[in-house]
Amino acid sequence: MSVEPLKGGVRRRLIMATVILASSVYVVDVVTIAIALPHMQGTFAATPVEIAWVATSFVLGATAMVACVGWISTRVGVRRLFATSIACFMVFAVGAANADSLAEEVVWRLLMGGAGAAIHPLAQLILLSTYPKALSGQAIAVWGTGTLVVPLMALPIAGYVIDLFGWSGVFYMALPIGAIALVGTLSFVPEVKNVTPRRPLDGFGLTLLIIGLGALQYALSRGARQDWFASTEIVVSAIVFAACAYAFAVHSVTTRNPLLPASLFRHRNLSLGLAGVFVFGLTLTLVNLLLALMLQNQLGYPVELSALTLAPRFVGIVIGQYLVVVLIVRMDSRHLLAAGAVIAASMTWVMSGWSLAISPWQVMWPLVLHGIGDGFIWMSMNPLAVGTVPEHHRSQAVPLYFLSFNVGFSTGVAAIMTYWTTSSQSNHTLLAELFTRFASPSSGLPSQWEAMGPTVAAAMTEEIARQAAMIAYNNCFFVISLGTLLLVPIAYLMRDPGWRHQ
Repeated sequence: MSVEPLKGGVRRRLIMATVILASSVYVVDVVTIAIALPHMQGTFAATPVEIAWVATSFVLGATAMVACVGWISTRVGVRRLFATSIACFMVFAVGAANADSLAEEVVWRLLMGGAGAAIHPLAQLILLSTYPKALSGQAIAVWGTGTLVVPLMALPIAGYVIDLFGWSGVFYMALPIGAIALVGTLSFVPEVKNVTPRRPLDGFGLTLLIIGLGALQYALSRGARQDWFASTEIVVSAIVFAACAYAFAVHSVTTRNPLLPASLFRHRNLSLGLAGVFVFGLTLTLVNLLLALMLQNQLGYPVELSALTLAPRFVGIVIGQYLVVVLIVRMDSRHLLAAGAVIAASMTWVMSGWSLAISPWQVMWPLVLHGIGDGFIWMSMNPLAVGTVPEHHRSQAVPLYFLSFNVGFSTGVAAIMTYWTTSSQSNHTLLAELFTRFASPSSGLPSQWEAMGPTVAAAMTEEIARQAAMIAYNNCFFVISLGTLLLVPIAYLMRDPGWRHQ
């Protein structure tokens, strides 16, 4: 793709500012919804696994839509689709703010995910078409850094908004930003000329993809509660997923115009980047969700303090991304990716040792370093994966990259919440054994529960539940730490694009 010649650097900077604001609308929602989930859980009387569907449905909607972005953009135009996505996202956000039930909220979040899915891929396409190839890595890094500036300011504000107006207030926060981005898109962003030949939409492949991912998500979310493969519905879901995955693979290599052409996977960096961004979505993006639930449900933080405690992570992300902007033309990008993975894995390992007695400061400093690791990972892996793809494949490669991220995130949310529930229950059983009525059957003394009295016994029961839940969070962070280290070998299997030599 190529864009009409820009008249001076001013217009180029205006385009950069516009796509940053547009992407910020999407990121603000993803960031602020995490601290709103505990309050939504109370409103809808939902369990932690059930309320996680508010985040999961958003990602499922994004997954279904992002696979179509390349096809739609070749027909309606990048600029028009970009503007439409921003406008629809804001409309659906208002609907989500006024939902009366969990089911209604999940539907609105599904629509929001579908509307917002095109924003990031199209923003990246616009930048790759605007900036010369030698500057593409820096341009993407600047965009990524700028995209987090607004959410960084929005996160502490969101705590006070929720306290004053309830959880619905977070959905209105992105509206002013979206309105400015929409005006900027219509005013400054030129239409991107399409150099990719038009291809018919592979409707059958898309249907198989959506049904298969939906079945996988359902099985992961319901498995722990239904005793996994002892349940008929989980077995059916697993069979549907396996059948769809097999049919999709066969269909992709036999049809003339598949949803995901095999030629895309001949690009080594893109194929490895898809695996890397899947791992990133599967692990690191879950930290914010877990922390928001832990701080408010287990540590009893008010929403304002919870938001302020989480904010340093995004300060770290901005720092990490800024460092990548400076270093990406001076050193091997693969070193930056590996370093980010090691930093992030180290910090989640630190989190796995937290207790209920930790202070806000003990939470904040690992989050800053974890954010720096996140910034290194995202801003070095993104240009490594898609910045090296030939121009005629970008309209398909960029959406595919974000599709892999969304699948990783949705799978990770379902898997980690299931693991947390299972771990919490097993820990509760083990801890409760220490306070059984028959702890000292031969002592001749009153049982522990009788000795403590009903009030103390109730408090002890509640404390056992809190400790069991906290140990479950520790276990989740430890698993995330191990998963993050998978990015190190992925980094060094990729080819060095050699931007520092250009």
